[in-house]
Amino acid sequence: MSGDAPDHGHDWEAALDSLEREVRLAEQMAVDPSWTPTAEQPVPSAWAPPELEGTIPAGLVARAQELLGRQAAVRAELARSLDRARADLARLRRPTPGHRPQAPAYVDISA
Repeated sequence: MSGDAPDHGHDWEAALDSLEREVRLAEQMAVDPSWTPTAEQPVPSAWAPPELEGTIPAGLVARAQELLGRQAAVRAELARSLDRARADLARLRRPTPGHRPQAPAYVDISA
């Protein structure tokens, strides 16, 4: 690297550290349905690509790719969890066989 070019490696490393914290939290949320946010571990914000100058340093590319893979895996797991939750809700809303409603289903208005 020439003496004139600014070193943005620390900025990229800080951005990856932040992303890793959020990925780790999302992984925890995906495997622990009882997880609740706390002051130390709030709900992750919507992720947006960092606005950093320069390109990612070559030494951080492998870490970034690993985080990308973990993001994809946790996104898929959260989607499966959401599908299971929707299916569970649909089952709860369906009347079970032999279940009689509390109120009459029909009213005889001819009488």
